[in-house]
Amino acid sequence: MRYLLPVFILFWLVPCDLFSQLDSVHYIPPLHSRKNNQVGNHYLYISTPSSTPFTLTIEDGGGNVLATENISDAAPCIYTIGNSQNNG
Repeated sequence: MRYLLPVFILFWLVPCDLFSQLDSVHYIPPLHSRKNNQVGNHYLYISTPSSTPFTLTIEDGGGNVLATENISDAAPCIYTIGNSQNNG
């Protein structure tokens, strides 16, 4: 048992490569408050490492298109949600 702690510390301190995953579909949880205007000014900042521009579509929970933007690594998208209570 006394060897377990040093081994754990050794593995914790050894650097390792970490990888993340890029995906094409993301779901943002709803922003809700019990009282109006308690949700601060929120926005989505969407960026990509791709230098080739592509079309981004932002939809609400019902599938209605809220915004369509062209983004690339030089031109990220900022979509303002605001601070009101929305049903979508």
